[in-house]
Amino acid sequence: MSIVKNGKTAQRKQRYLCKDCRRQFIRDYTNLGCVGAVRDLVVPLTINGAGIRDIERALFLSPNTILKTLRESATRLDEPAYPRRVRDLEMDEFWSFVGAKRRQRWTWYCYDRQRRKVVAFVNERRTYSPYTKETFDPMAEHGAR
Repeated sequence: MSIVKNGKTAQRKQRYLCKDCRRQFIRDYTNLGCVGAVRDLVVPLTINGAGIRDIERALFLSPNTILKTLRESATRLDEPAYPRRVRDLEMDEFWSFVGAKRRQRWTWYCYDRQRRKVVAFVNERRTYSPYTKETFDPMAEHGAR
């Protein structure tokens, strides 16, 4: 690997060029979001219960960098195997407005308490007969009745 100097940045830092891959880089970043070792700390901190703002204060990163790092790491994970039918589901509903008060939406969801995971959900308008077969087909696949 051959690296040569390649000018200066606007902040007067030395810029380098890799002759093999033709990529430019600097060695001393002021923005810590560019440093891989700092970004690698985001996921472990999140797993241990730190929130976005906690990580922002501790690592001096922007919230957008933290969210981007979490999204990237989430796409690399495989979805865990989940049984086709669940023995004990808890079903609940809630409603909210989407954009305007006239656009009320209801969400029904099934929660597996043993695995602590929402296994199915439906988000629709509530009509006079909300409990139709079509509404709950996604939930019936997991054992909800």
